[in-house]
Amino acid sequence: LHLSIRRQRQMCIRDRACPAPKDALVLVIGGQSNAANNISTAYEAGPDVSVWFNGRCYPAADPLLGTSGKDGSIWSVLGDQVAQELDRPVLLVVVPVAGSQFSDWMDPRSGYYESLWSRVSSARDAGYVPDMTLWHHGETDAAANRDMANVKKTAGELLDRLTTDMPDTPIYLFQATRCTGAYRENGVPEVIKVLREVADARPNVITGMNTDVLERCLLYTSDAADE
Repeated sequence: LHLSIRRQRQMCIRDRACPAPKDALVLVIGGQSNAANNISTAYEAGPDVSVWFNGRCYPAADPLLGTSGKDGSIWSVLGDQVAQELDRPVLLVVVPVAGSQFSDWMDPRSGYYESLWSRVSSARDAGYVPDMTLWHHGETDAAANRDMANVKKTAGELLDRLTTDMPDTPIYLFQATRCTGAYRENGVPEVIKVLREVADARPNVITGMNTDVLERCLLYTSDAADE
């Protein structure tokens, strides 16, 4: 069975000493592809940022353990920035699944939520109580659904279950729909509106950044620039 170099690295990564629970900022990360290991540029965070996986701590080096994809992520970079800003260690519990819809997380047949809760529970048993949940979701729902009432229902159900299981943990819900393909290339405002509504209706949910409006960047080499 052929394994990519990055996949082999992920499988062979060594665990490390965990930060003291009283010191660590614990972030639960959920959602779909843009929250998983699907970013083109890989990054390795410093020693103050770790990933919780299978009851142990590992370096936050892309691709991150616990989520789908084999490339880079935004969380290793974010972890470094947060650790430096707050001058405290960061522990990431990373569970996104690329291509998933809100409804998939509530379907027991997928096992997605059960996997999330198993990982969160093991971290809590070790003294790591989540400080915040960061959830980046909406691109697949924007493509698969034209029934906004259904998107609102399933997104609300997921947020309510997260709240029930982690009542003292605020949820930061990104606004996200833009993806490849003609229908989503500029985002889908109807889904953005739903995400804002479900967040605004829940006091523990923060309406997060609208990543649809981030500027596109064209990466090029110096040779290309001279042509």
